[in-house]
Amino acid sequence: MTLRAERIKIYLHEKRIFIQSLYNNNQNMKLQKYYLLLGVIILILHGLYFIPADPDARIKNNIFFAGDTAEYYGLASSILAGQGMKSEQWIPVMLRDRYNNFGLNARRTPFYPLFLASIMWTSHLIAPQITHIDIYAILGIQILLMLAASLLFFRLILIITLKPKIAFIATLIISLEPCWFSLQHSIWSENLLLPIVVWHITHVFLYFSRHRKIDFIIIFLSA
Repeated sequence: MTLRAERIKIYLHEKRIFIQSLYNNNQNMKLQKYYLLLGVIILILHGLYFIPADPDARIKNNIFFAGDTAEYYGLASSILAGQGMKSEQWIPVMLRDRYNNFGLNARRTPFYPLFLASIMWTSHLIAPQITHIDIYAILGIQILLMLAASLLFFRLILIITLKPKIAFIATLIISLEPCWFSLQHSIWSENLLLPIVVWHITHVFLYFSRHRKIDFIIIFLSA
């Protein structure tokens, strides 16, 4: 056996042992500290981003409603009004000309607009008196989705490297990436897709490490 093959064998053996230890109470307590610290840091950073981003001013000036955001918001509003997947009349006037040629927006799959519509309906039910409550609710959910994606990313890097500190640093770096921040302040399907993709990849690694049926089922369901 070559030195390279021997190192791979040792790494795979260490990985199996490490993954098994993830379900050990003592190891879980140590990792929970990393998860908690990451969660606090990410929530503070993304919360503070609301100040320079000034979403209220962006909404009033129609800057928020640009590109995919306008169409997804329009589709969700149309669904709530019982008019199906048709968004033109719900898009802000200054942007409507860009979308008048689309007719029925069959080029968009319905799952994400339905997801947005459920958030909007719930927010109007809870606090109908607050202006733009539906948009703020969407932004809040997106911060939580970015948090979930970050914590799942930490778990993925942990499984690959077997080093909690390396996984922690890598997650902080990716969480500070500018696109990571901009995602939460626009209505894009990537906000929902990202945590699902990271979750999927994590269980691909887990399946080949421990060969459990539950990992295969999760891979199948999230594909």
